Amino acid sequence: MSQIDSSEDQILVNLWLRGLSAKTGLQLRLNEQGVCAIGHTSGLDCAIEVPDGRGRVYFHIPLMPWAGAPAALAERCLAENFLGINTDGASFAIDRDEGQIVVWITRRLETLDEAQFGKLLVDFFETANHWRQELLAFCQRAMAPADTPLARSEAFLRG
Repeated sequence: MSQIDSSEDQILVNLWLRGLSAKTGLQLRLNEQGVCAIGHTSGLDCAIEVPDGRGRVYFHIPLMPWAGAPAALAERCLAENFLGINTDGASFAIDRDEGQIVVWITRRLETLDEAQFGKLLVDFFETANHWRQELLAFCQRAMAPADTPLARSEAFLRG
């Protein structure tokens, strides 16, 4: 298995981004830190990162704030992560610097070509959008008042 050095990694991904630029009309290119941000019509933003000398590309998308999330959300994310079956190979994590729950995925560059890179990005946006909707709905249900006789009585008394 050959390892592409860091400058070649970024050159390769920039070539693929140039191809996406031609198709989308966006100006896509890795910055000096090896990062490119791409927005999506769903309102999600994906960071594509190509760190030095790893021969990998990383994609991550913030889904929602971590602060104030119900405790059961961590368990739900961990359960959905299992084997990547329910997440199309992606994983959930907490970005402590940004205070966000993110979904991320990585691939070895040597396993991709331009078409596969573009398909991976599109599929990843779809996966992220699905899970953002799922997790937001989960949080709403988890934080909703319990439907008990006492809760109904209290709601009735509040008017």
